[in-house]
Amino acid sequence: MLDSCQHYVNALIENDDSTECMALCGRLLAALEVLKVALKAPLPAHLIERLTVDVAEPNNYRGALTTDSETMREYCVALTILLLQRQQSPEQEEQIAGW
Repeated sequence: MLDSCQHYVNALIENDDSTECMALCGRLLAALEVLKVALKAPLPAHLIERLTVDVAEPNNYRGALTTDSETMREYCVALTILLLQRQQSPEQEEQIAGW
């Protein structure tokens, strides 16, 4: 599902048609909701082994937005809803979309 989200984001960045952008935002929002279910599923043992370290590096902590997948997903949902509402200025839309 993460690949679908990436695909919709890439398409949004490359698209100037507002109708198509609205449709892509809707698809992205749906994909993010499906991703919510996937994030709640337990990790398979082989991934736990790959993602576990023996010693934590104290200077390597980046904060909740970069370390917690559900927080990042919720942030992406909030940005997508902002884009769907179309109430931001063109400058804000450029900042949100990263143009």
